[in-house]
Amino acid sequence: MKISVAHTPPTTIPYGKTCIVIDVLRATSVIAVLLDLGVKEIYPTATIEEARSLKKFLKTSNEQVLLLGERDGLPPEGFDHGNSPTALIDNPSVPLIAVQATTNGTPALLSCHGASSVIAAAPLNLSTACKHAADSGNDILIVCAGLRGQYAEDDMLAAGMFVEKLVSLGATSTDTATEALILYKKSERFFAESLRQTEHGQKTFELGFNSDIEKCAEIDKYKVFGVLSTNHNRPCIIPNQVRH
Repeated sequence: MKISVAHTPPTTIPYGKTCIVIDVLRATSVIAVLLDLGVKEIYPTATIEEARSLKKFLKTSNEQVLLLGERDGLPPEGFDHGNSPTALIDNPSVPLIAVQATTNGTPALLSCHGASSVIAAAPLNLSTACKHAADSGNDILIVCAGLRGQYAEDDMLAAGMFVEKLVSLGATSTDTATEALILYKKSERFFAESLRQTEHGQKTFELGFNSDIEKCAEIDKYKVFGVLSTNHNRPCIIPNQVRH
């Protein structure tokens, strides 16, 4: 079982692999919080327009639907919520269904749809997500959501944390995974500050979301994590939980 790290989302479906998709600031961290709050279905979309349309479609069943996400770090017009995990925690009453559209994280998840397994993960649910990946027996591809289609140091830092954990579970590190691990080991004692100093972290901080950075840096806060499935013929993240 080998671990590789992709700096940016794949352009072809990684068939036969278990993908761990990370957008630490902040989409997959938000997913971890949503699932811990009891949300049962999260529909990732690639665009704001698709998200709005999907919310209308899902509401035809008389279900309440939470529309959340961001463009340029802020909530799009008409959205119920932005991309802030701490704001969700401060207002924990949420519907059982959510539609999420973000610049980097949701397209990254969708790019892996069709792989053997796709896990939406963050430091918040590190151990359980890694155990699920290791139990799959497949080679593992850690997919960094990146930043506007380019390398993002914040996601690579988090990827290194996952590499370390997966190696402890018996996986073998490839060159790309070792690169991420070395980067992470330089910063593990001050992980939140390292996230803050990245390009994406600086932007998040300047928008007033420092508390989100601190939250996204927490490790193993939750046992629940998200697995990409299909519902209503659409990609849908559902909760999973490793029981020890």
